[in-house]
Amino acid sequence: MKKLTTKVLKGGAVLTSGTLLSRVLGFVREILAAAFFGGGRLYDAFVIAFSIPALFRRILGAEMFERAFMPPFERLRSQGQGGTARRLVIRLFLFLSVVLIVLTALLFFFMPTLVHFLAPGLSPETTAEAVLLGKQILPFLILISFSTLTGAVLLFSDRKAVYSTAPAVMNTVIILVLIAFHKHFGITALVIAYLSGAAAFFLFQLPAFFKIMRTLKADKAENGEDPLNHSLKESSRIFVTALANKGVEVVDRMVASLVGFGAISSLWYSFRIVQLPFSIISLAINRSIAPELSRLRGSRNYRDFGTLIHLGLDFNLFLLVPVTIFFMVFSREVITLFYFRGAFTIAAVDRTSYAFFYYALAITPMGLIALFNRIFAAFENNRAPMRVAIFGAVLNIILDFILYRTPLKQGGIALATSISIFVQVLLLFAALHHYPVRLRYRRILTTLGQLVFALIFFVPVLILGKLWMPETLHFMPILFWLGGIGAVAFLLYGTVTYGFLRSRRTEKMKVVLTGGGTGGHVYPSLSIYQILLDKNRIYKVRYWGIRGRAEEIIVPRTNIPLEFIPAAPIAGGSPLAKLRSALTIFRGTLTAMGKLLRFRPHLVVAAGGYVSAPVVFAAYLMKPFLKLKIVIDEQNLVPGLLNKVASMMADAVLVNFRESAYFMWSNRCVYTGYPVRPDYLKPETDLPALRKELGIPEDAFLVVVSGGSMGARAINRCVADAMDRLSEQDKLFIVHSIGMSRTAAYNALEDTVKRLAASMGKQFNREKLECRRKDGTVFYRGSDYYHDLYRYQQAADLLVCRAGAGALAESMALAKPTLLIPKRGLPGDHQELNAINIAEQGAMEVLFEEADPKGGVDRIPVPLFLERIQKLMDDEPGRNTLSEAAGRLFFRNSSERIYTTIDQIILGKEIEGETQIVEPRFVRFQRTFDNLIQFLDHHTSKKNNLYVRFYNIKIHEYLASSRPLTVNKGIKLIGSLKRVDLYPFIFENFDTFQGYQKRNALAALAKADQFHDPFRELVEKGLQDGYFETRREAIVLFNHFHRELQDEGIHRRILKLLKKQLESFEVKAEAIRAAVRILGQDTFLKEMEPVLFARNIRYREALLDAIRDGLTLNRFENRETVRNFLKRMLITTSQFQPSFTVRQRFITTIKKLEEDNHD
Repeated sequence: MKKLTTKVLKGGAVLTSGTLLSRVLGFVREILAAAFFGGGRLYDAFVIAFSIPALFRRILGAEMFERAFMPPFERLRSQGQGGTARRLVIRLFLFLSVVLIVLTALLFFFMPTLVHFLAPGLSPETTAEAVLLGKQILPFLILISFSTLTGAVLLFSDRKAVYSTAPAVMNTVIILVLIAFHKHFGITALVIAYLSGAAAFFLFQLPAFFKIMRTLKADKAENGEDPLNHSLKESSRIFVTALANKGVEVVDRMVASLVGFGAISSLWYSFRIVQLPFSIISLAINRSIAPELSRLRGSRNYRDFGTLIHLGLDFNLFLLVPVTIFFMVFSREVITLFYFRGAFTIAAVDRTSYAFFYYALAITPMGLIALFNRIFAAFENNRAPMRVAIFGAVLNIILDFILYRTPLKQGGIALATSISIFVQVLLLFAALHHYPVRLRYRRILTTLGQLVFALIFFVPVLILGKLWMPETLHFMPILFWLGGIGAVAFLLYGTVTYGFLRSRRTEKMKVVLTGGGTGGHVYPSLSIYQILLDKNRIYKVRYWGIRGRAEEIIVPRTNIPLEFIPAAPIAGGSPLAKLRSALTIFRGTLTAMGKLLRFRPHLVVAAGGYVSAPVVFAAYLMKPFLKLKIVIDEQNLVPGLLNKVASMMADAVLVNFRESAYFMWSNRCVYTGYPVRPDYLKPETDLPALRKELGIPEDAFLVVVSGGSMGARAINRCVADAMDRLSEQDKLFIVHSIGMSRTAAYNALEDTVKRLAASMGKQFNREKLECRRKDGTVFYRGSDYYHDLYRYQQAADLLVCRAGAGALAESMALAKPTLLIPKRGLPGDHQELNAINIAEQGAMEVLFEEADPKGGVDRIPVPLFLERIQKLMDDEPGRNTLSEAAGRLFFRNSSERIYTTIDQIILGKEIEGETQIVEPRFVRFQRTFDNLIQFLDHHTSKKNNLYVRFYNIKIHEYLASSRPLTVNKGIKLIGSLKRVDLYPFIFENFDTFQGYQKRNALAALAKADQFHDPFRELVEKGLQDGYFETRREAIVLFNHFHRELQDEGIHRRILKLLKKQLESFEVKAEAIRAAVRILGQDTFLKEMEPVLFARNIRYREALLDAIRDGLTLNRFENRETVRNFLKRMLITTSQFQPSFTVRQRFITTIKKLEEDNHD
């Protein structure tokens, strides 16, 4: 793609140079014409006369040949079908000759009619002059059409120098002839000049054209294809497109003739200047792109096809938008500079600059339309541009007739054209969605953002220059001021945009690594660094972390320069604490921006931890200037808030779990697995030798315990407190990585040593950190940090660790049975959810931390810990199953996937993100908590179920919350988990609950297996509550424990609710179900008589449920009476459901009656 881009830019430079020379000469031509003939009647006549061949020149000109005939010509040539391509050109010349002869004859004959139609407002003298000039200049149409056909062949044959120089030759001849004959022939000198120039144009191109034709010889690959018919079909569409576009210009002049004197020439002169940057810049780039688009489309390389389109968009926007603004700010000065001389008066300057201001708005959209037209031409389908052009022409004409009557006058006509062209751009862009074009909207938005940023420096210079510029009509002062202001503004703008457009692709990179706080964030960065280093892609590196954390110990061992960035966590805490954290992050972002400017990296790798946030934010802000790339490595299943935000700024997000893509706010997630250190990927084949080297008995059951680089207080204390019991296991040997935390809140080594001493007494050696059994054998060895921990883990029979992503990946890489003890209370519960996700796949065991009931630190119940260790020691087949499952889950191609992804983004290629986004089961539970409640209702009896165990711990956190909605979750869990020990929470707080909490409290108690005396009071309170759902659930609780709640007061209240006319139908339906438990048969059937034909089917459904319950509870004495009662029931329903619920319940109830009679 780089070679293709270079080729396009070189071709664009050649075309720009030739076009610039041609346009400069063209404006010399226009300046001379303005000086010789002014802006009055004679020149109006020539403009009308020349517009007729010019109209058909556009129709049968460059657009026709370059878009309709040259794409198939280029395709045939590239496929080796030179003979077919040659025949296409020859037949096209013959066809064009016939068309031109017929067309010229028709135009000559109907010239008076055409002139009158085009300019109905001209005087008779001017009309007659226009008719004469029109007939004289008709040969120009023939010459220029043949010239454009030969030029198109040159363009698509990479003869861009001849192609771009030929118009300059034509303008040179026109200038010379005009100077020589304007005094002798007057306005007719313009006709002579244009005919001479067109002839020179054609003759200049012929030698190169014949040389190309001679190279197009028959080839073996030739298949006799005749593409002329298809090309003619496409040419008809381009004909209509060109006719619409050129027709608009004609209508513009026609409407301008109604405005008054000089309006036509003001539009002509102003539009000629507008076409200058369009022709020099946009057409040159677009014409250079066109042949390459055709080649890429032919090879179906749509990735590079899309990249080339983005290149075209970038250059059109970056080059044309500032020119547009410059022309609008200095519209009067530009017109004065170009035209104010000779017969071109100050009044003509005012008229022309007014139109020029509004025409300038169309410069950028014109360039984009030209680009889009080349794209559709590459697909050899010009239907969309034709339709859009027709719509644009109609819109333009309507706006012409609306706006010319306003004070804008000819400016309104120019504005109508600009609006129409802008609308056409939007429609063509929308039409591209129907073609296999891979547009990257993020890149488009980035381009627009960069453009706006660059204009912030550009526009103020123009405005200040405008304010300081003196009022003058003299050529040299205007040239001096415009040149100076333009030079400063465009130099500043170019400096900024150069940083945007330049490429920093390189084989070797400067890399910034960040991520810290714990080893789980440090080691992934170091692993990615090692992957790139092994591929010889790094020549300078920096690590940015937080002072006093794990990276300050780990990174210096790698000889990577370590620097510190201010950072703070933002999750949790008071609003004031969050504000302080936000200010620290802001300060860290500024610090990182300064460091980025000094180091100028190509790549920033962020592996999490709150230090990553300011570094990623700074990198994103500096990205337009430094052209760096951002890669985020997210190890956890559920990312934190800052990583979700940062993911939108990253070029790629490397995820350890496929499910992580579900949570990210970016579609650039790539599943790479966890980049573990290479040491974990080396299999250890001689375990006895390894154990001997490490000083571990060969027959011991080795348990390696680690709570991470900083240590885990709950794990350390649990292990220490359980040590005396663990010493009773004869073959058990424990290696314990205690952690490096030395904070005021927790000193890992000191606290653990203190507890080991209390637990083991004299059997603990404080200096060596060893524990001995009563027989004197060492069975425990500890250290604050093992730099070679992986070796102990390789030799282990069982690992005990946290559920951070790093620990999980390392355990899976080693395929070792593992007991996970996730840290509770972290943002998003990510460790607990990591553990659940892995354990659900049968790869590891989980033991959850519990909140200390005394309000202290979290703890691990020692008996549960000992039970799990014993179970895993005794169950060798179970350990083997865990090992096999863990090994299967580990992604072993992580290094290659990471390198490929980073290499793609450095090369500017589109990465293949995760397309199969998986929703984890716990997300469904979190999204709709009732889903979790339903799940727990069916699994509460399974005490080892992960979710039952997890939420039995989580429930305490919910109930202790100050947020009513969170407390409400805990209330629901009391019922689903049947936590009888927490019923007092409901009993004591029921009166303070909100309505929905009372409802859920009663629903939770209705799931109880046994009646509790406080239920009676809660039912009474619930029946009198103002919230109807609370009253409903009170009746449900009564129905569940109706035998224990035989209370006249409760019965009376339920029956009162049943008879209450304005009561909710839900409450009444539940009261119907309760009535069968309260009333005798006769009374019940009498009270239910109206329900038999109730319009609300919920009442009839409730009645059937009540009768079925009554049969089960033996509440009916005479079954035949009940059967006869039911026979009169309305069983139809107005519900639009495929199943008829009332009828089904009716049948079920009848079957129940039959069964009872049979019994």
